[in-house]
Amino acid sequence: MFFFISVGGIIAFSIAILHLLRSCPFENCEEADPPTLFPQHFYGAVSATFFFMGGRYDSINDDMDSSNWAFHTMMIVFFFFTVILMLNVLIALINLAFVDGDETWRLEWLQNRLRVIESVENLTFHIPGFRQHYNCWFPNEIYYSVTAMEIEDFKAEYPSDFIDPNPSTDTPESNTTLMTEKPIQELKDELKQAREQISLMKGEIQMALQEQSTAHQNQMTEIQAMLATLLKDKASSS
Repeated sequence: MFFFISVGGIIAFSIAILHLLRSCPFENCEEADPPTLFPQHFYGAVSATFFFMGGRYDSINDDMDSSNWAFHTMMIVFFFFTVILMLNVLIALINLAFVDGDETWRLEWLQNRLRVIESVENLTFHIPGFRQHYNCWFPNEIYYSVTAMEIEDFKAEYPSDFIDPNPSTDTPESNTTLMTEKPIQELKDELKQAREQISLMKGEIQMALQEQSTAHQNQMTEIQAMLATLLKDKASSS
């Protein structure tokens, strides 16, 4: 999109400058060929306009000294569009590309490594007796310690790895799983729920202990009353 806008802008400015310097401003123009070095043909005009950005102003040196206010206004707009706006946008895009590559190179390396290991492991299913003798070569799970931001970047970079639209059942799939950490907010919610459950269990345990203690005290009271009755009966009989 940037290059389309740049090319369109250069062509538009070429036509505008060609119109200002080569067209006749009057109905009856006495001078058929205005005194300017700017190319008359369209391709030459586009080429000259393009090289303005490189500092080549040979074709408009004489026109820059003239008092043609429309031409000067057009050149001001041209330099603002190309030198100030578009070139800075190009520099920003290049910088953004380098920053994006610097941030995602490790994700791409992990992705390629995972695919290589997966391909090698799937290949072992087709070798007779290999899985029985060397099954320990490939663990059931591979753990990667990553942050929540890295998980989001990985999902954004490889969205197809998290949704398989056409699962295959012909070839045995690898049992290697990419394990990632859960987002921090989800972990906090789970921890909060666990604490609430522990609090409820603690309250239930305390209530059960109190009920058992009360029942034990009642039993002791009944036993003491029975012993006192037995002792009293024995004393009265003797």
